[in-house]
Amino acid sequence: MRRITTILFGIVSMLMVAIPLSAQRNDVQMSASYKPLIRGVDNPLSSMLTGEEANRVYNIYKEKIDKALASRPPTQLLSPRKASQAGAVMRGSIIYNSDWEDNQLFGLFDITSVSPDLTTYYLDGEGVMRASHGGAIIDNLYYLIFEYNITGVGTLYLNYVFDMSTNTWRIDLSGVVNETRLLSWSNTPYDKQTNLCYGLFYDSSGSALEFGSIDFTTKTRNTIKTADIVYVAMAIDESNGQLYGISNDGKLYKVDKSTGNAQLQGDTGFSAYGIHQAAVVDDKNNTLYWASVNSNQTSSLYEIDLTNLTTTKCYDFDGTMQFADLYLVASGATDKSPAPVTELTAIPDAANYSLLNVSFTMPTKTNDGQDNLTGTLAYSIKIDGEQKKAGTALPGAKVNEQLSGLSNGRVVVAVNAANSEGSSVDAIVNAWVGVDQPAAPGNVKLTANNAKMTLTWQAPESGEHGGYLDKTTLKYTVVRYPDNVVVAEGISATSFTENVSTDQLKIISYGVKAITKDGESVEAMSNKITVGQYITPPYYEPFDTEAAVDYYLILDKNNDGASWSWYEQGYMECAYVGGMDDWLLTPRFKLEPGKEYTFSFDVWASQSTRTERIEVAYGTGDNPNTYTQLLSTTNITNEQPLAYVFKVRVDTEGTYRFGIHDISNKGLYLNVDN
Repeated sequence: MRRITTILFGIVSMLMVAIPLSAQRNDVQMSASYKPLIRGVDNPLSSMLTGEEANRVYNIYKEKIDKALASRPPTQLLSPRKASQAGAVMRGSIIYNSDWEDNQLFGLFDITSVSPDLTTYYLDGEGVMRASHGGAIIDNLYYLIFEYNITGVGTLYLNYVFDMSTNTWRIDLSGVVNETRLLSWSNTPYDKQTNLCYGLFYDSSGSALEFGSIDFTTKTRNTIKTADIVYVAMAIDESNGQLYGISNDGKLYKVDKSTGNAQLQGDTGFSAYGIHQAAVVDDKNNTLYWASVNSNQTSSLYEIDLTNLTTTKCYDFDGTMQFADLYLVASGATDKSPAPVTELTAIPDAANYSLLNVSFTMPTKTNDGQDNLTGTLAYSIKIDGEQKKAGTALPGAKVNEQLSGLSNGRVVVAVNAANSEGSSVDAIVNAWVGVDQPAAPGNVKLTANNAKMTLTWQAPESGEHGGYLDKTTLKYTVVRYPDNVVVAEGISATSFTENVSTDQLKIISYGVKAITKDGESVEAMSNKITVGQYITPPYYEPFDTEAAVDYYLILDKNNDGASWSWYEQGYMECAYVGGMDDWLLTPRFKLEPGKEYTFSFDVWASQSTRTERIEVAYGTGDNPNTYTQLLSTTNITNEQPLAYVFKVRVDTEGTYRFGIHDISNKGLYLNVDN
């Protein structure tokens, strides 16, 4: 909300004035670039924001992204993993997936060497976890540099750190990357021997590639040599520090970290699409896994035996999938070690919810599936990485163990089996120890019969995290929106009815929370229902919440997909992508003859050098082409809000809308408030 107050009401005189307000910050809306990285060397310096301009734009961005990340519900941080997995388990940041379309699901995902199914470790809806220009996990901290494109302005490159132990973000150092030398072209695997990450980086001009190292903790980069081979993916064998590189023509090299000199090992037989890809070495099996984008832009996981130098395709991913990096979570077992345990469950004890009952079935086959297991097998049960139980059982036996002394809350249960050949891959399942707070009510539905509102919902069957729910104390609180009024509290029924006023236009919805002595659920929202036909002045809208937009009609007349939208700092903005033809129409107002009404609003441009243009009109119906013009084409260059005030009389009683028309032909963001 900006500072001027705007009211629609009946008064006496007729005039039109424009009143400037105090200076406001120049806000810039940003959106991540979701297309795959381009083939070959793209010069980032051509659009890179640096210096004061980068810091100014970054300060706007920082407020938005920090608010969004801080408000993300914890339940989105970790989703349940499958209870049975075989092969090596790898974790990586996906920066492109052709199946995502408009739903961008950036984050950390787990894959195995035997299945293309993705398991979500951390889902980031804000587009931050897109390590398109470098990243590494070091001591459970994920350092990454990513790009953020601002339409018509340029590109920010930013330093962020994700703490994997707490699932929280922080800005790393200054936040803004001002040197192209810090931007990587390839993935940048971490070497524990030198505490450095290695890869291909842009030079200071942004036009050529260099092989070098980077310390992400200090953001210092060392050039080792000019790149003579373009590696699409690199990986380090942690057991000996050997660096490997895969070139864009599919050849495998050993790379000397100190000199950058490469020794050809062999040809994988698969050609790569020349973009940033990812690889990781499982040193226990002497195997390199390569998440490839192939030359035909399909995606596959390949297994390269570093002893025999043979390459095997593990599987194809669905669509085109681009990993920025890969990290080994669990080594793949040897062929003759046991297959994973199956039917793993971890359920709180019905009589004492601080106890956890773990049940699983021992394997009957070796990991390669070729031989039957014989003799006694060992098993190990770990909670959050710490062994809690160990024992022995025969192949195929059902094992039941009860764990005690666990902290209340979510735990990760991992179980493996072992024989003389080695251990199986962990089978993993999430569990909740102790009493849980309720999950949100389900199927919240609002119906209306004239003024009578009827709300129904379903009681939660379990806790929010899948734990035990004490239903004996289950109650509900109901809130009506948009007025944010508690209309029922402490009720046991799963329905609520009330009569509401219909003399004014209002869009009504309800929120329901489930509450027990152990906590309350997140609020479950109903559908929205419109009551009333119009608003009788006076009227004022500061756009403090996005709910205000429900009352407005937005017309994207040129169908370019860019139009009016709500901005979280409390105003409406219209994003420029070309010649604009976009209307923002107010709710319907009931106006009467014999009265004079004042209609006003604040308007400003994001940048004075990017001229915005508007028209203003009013009329009946939803077609602004039939409206009466209040303001002909007018240029908007002020970066401070300017109030436009109009006096209106009508000859016929009826319902009228007022419209603000963005017709900019070289703007950036046209902003309207109040």
